[in-house]
Amino acid sequence: MQLFRILILSAIGLLILAGLSSCDLIKDDENPNQMPEVWFINVPVDSSEFNYAPEVHWQGYDPDGFVNGYEYHDDASVEAVQAYQAGDAALQAYIDGLDARVWVPTDEASQVIYLLTEEGDTTEHVFMIRCIDNLGTYSQVKVRTFYRSNQRPNPPQLRWALHDLRCREAGDPDDGYDTLYVVCDTLFWDDYVTATWPGVEFLWQGSDPDSRLTNIIPLEYSFALVNAEGDSMELPVYDDSSYVVGYRAGWSDWTAGTQTILYGHPTGDYNFFLKCRDDGLTESEIVRAEFYAIKPQRDKFLLVVDSNAELTPIDRVRMGREPDLIMNFYNGENGVVEDAFQIAEQLRTNPDVIASSPNQEMIPSLGNYDEQVVFLQNRNDDPLPYSFIHQFETIWIIDDDNAAISPTVAPLRKQVLMDFMNVGGNVMLTGRRILNGQFAMNIGSPPDQFFANYFDLASVNPKVADAFDDFQGCAAGNSGYLPIQLNPDIMDSLMWGANTFDCLPGVEWFGRTTARTGYDFSVTLMNYISCTINDEFFITDVDLDVKSSTPALAILSIPEDSSWNRILDVTRVYNVTKDVYGDFMYVNPNSSGTLTPDPEIYVSTPAYAGAWVNDDVLEVDFHYIPISVDHDQPVGERFARMDGVTDITIHPDGGIEIRITAENRFKTSLYTFPLSFMDNTPVEEGVPWAPEIGPVGPVTFLIAVEMLWFKQSVDFTFEQG
Repeated sequence: MQLFRILILSAIGLLILAGLSSCDLIKDDENPNQMPEVWFINVPVDSSEFNYAPEVHWQGYDPDGFVNGYEYHDDASVEAVQAYQAGDAALQAYIDGLDARVWVPTDEASQVIYLLTEEGDTTEHVFMIRCIDNLGTYSQVKVRTFYRSNQRPNPPQLRWALHDLRCREAGDPDDGYDTLYVVCDTLFWDDYVTATWPGVEFLWQGSDPDSRLTNIIPLEYSFALVNAEGDSMELPVYDDSSYVVGYRAGWSDWTAGTQTILYGHPTGDYNFFLKCRDDGLTESEIVRAEFYAIKPQRDKFLLVVDSNAELTPIDRVRMGREPDLIMNFYNGENGVVEDAFQIAEQLRTNPDVIASSPNQEMIPSLGNYDEQVVFLQNRNDDPLPYSFIHQFETIWIIDDDNAAISPTVAPLRKQVLMDFMNVGGNVMLTGRRILNGQFAMNIGSPPDQFFANYFDLASVNPKVADAFDDFQGCAAGNSGYLPIQLNPDIMDSLMWGANTFDCLPGVEWFGRTTARTGYDFSVTLMNYISCTINDEFFITDVDLDVKSSTPALAILSIPEDSSWNRILDVTRVYNVTKDVYGDFMYVNPNSSGTLTPDPEIYVSTPAYAGAWVNDDVLEVDFHYIPISVDHDQPVGERFARMDGVTDITIHPDGGIEIRITAENRFKTSLYTFPLSFMDNTPVEEGVPWAPEIGPVGPVTFLIAVEMLWFKQSVDFTFEQG
């Protein structure tokens, strides 16, 4: 009985299982997974012909789920075209035989299809699309045919990015783009792009004969850099975020960009090759740019450039000095440059010098004088050759003459020096009429790019050759320097016409930028001392000579030692002999029109007293302008161009951490007075903070300190918090 009950239960269980199974079979038969469907949207229509890559549109639908993606295949093979032309059965058989790897997956309902075609051909393409649903079932393949014709892209044209600034003549309509472009100037390389050196940049543009106003063919470009030996140079490889991820020689990756920056290669001749391709991947001819670039070596410390012009007859009577005498001061038997070099070598270990360094580091040795300092005579003011100056850390241009260079030469000189500084070189300018004479700045003009950006000047005061003789020396704007006065023996040797003067004309001054932002810094080191500081403001009862006269006008001669160009007013003109007063009219500063000033005072006289004569006794009172506006203005300064980053971190507890890192790009110094005209007699008491050097001439000491400035690192890191 027990066994019978078990058998019955087992049978019932089997029936239940069979019933469940049969239900599932019935359900599967009633609700199978339905095939998705795909179809073309009506653009572009079947059998369209293109000379560009069209965008093909489609749409999919799944009645019992959802479309999970699409796959397409563009087939221009002879077999595909023949199968399409043979009918549906042949085409389906061809599709069934395709390798699964030829299908391109996409989630999009449209795609630009390149329809790759050889140049000059018109190719028939069989374009296939299918979709797949959420259960992995594919739709039937839908097909359209398209025709593609293609012409080769035009050769791209390229140029140097600075062509307009450096190579293009004023008024030239040609923008410089060409298939063979030759850079007009020698270039500098650097190891990396900085805030002052943007690299060697090339720009290009391309076109395609298949382009139309309504459909511009997109182009991609590839380039390579090859040296004179034919070696392909390594170029940066960028990721999608434009970060450098490596370097590779040969042709670059294809890019839609129309510019690139080159850097970090050795000195030499180079060819920059460029090609483009269209959306059918047909490549253009290869074009190129040629250039020569120099990577600075900086294995010598100082180049001293003699820019003192040979004197013309007019220069000699305008207080000019022979260039050989000038340079003898710097590089003669007792030349100050070598003395300053040796003093700088002593001072670099001075505790005060080390303490003044941002990182409190000892300044590196200047090395051997004969190896590290080179003098170059450049009295024709030719632009300095890149091939020579790249050897030096610092260029010092000396221009103590009173001559002016051609305004057409000045821009070239500035450009060479700016290029030199942009890649890390330092520059010092010293001399007389540096602004107006050496660099052709006009009277009343604001600082140009050269002086504003490379010397930190906000204003300038250029002077012409016959400016007022007013300069007698410099006061130290920094406690670490010594005051400097004119050398009276040299002043006695200089002639203005037939006269000599105690004070020097043509010493310019400037104003530094006071509202500078960022990490750059500058400091005033020397200030102008005017000869007017000791002059009286009022002079009375002066008996002047009468040069000529009529009953209504008297012309009076001013004594040579009078500061006639500072006369503010003539307050009284009394003729003692005739017991009459005249009325002051004006001062004629140079009545004879010669080099020698011949100032005159014009006075209106009462006609009834008759013409004045030279025997008449006169009493004339003068009111002078107070101290010259030049007095105490900056005539010496230094500037450091810095490139820095500030990082600020705010912690969860509210604390703030600040880190500032700054790196020097270049340094400059500017002294607008002639050092060789100054008194360099050793100061017996020496320099209080540097007793180890003993008595020292103030000019020698100034040069020594500037040498240390150019050798010293001013990079710094500041952390707080």
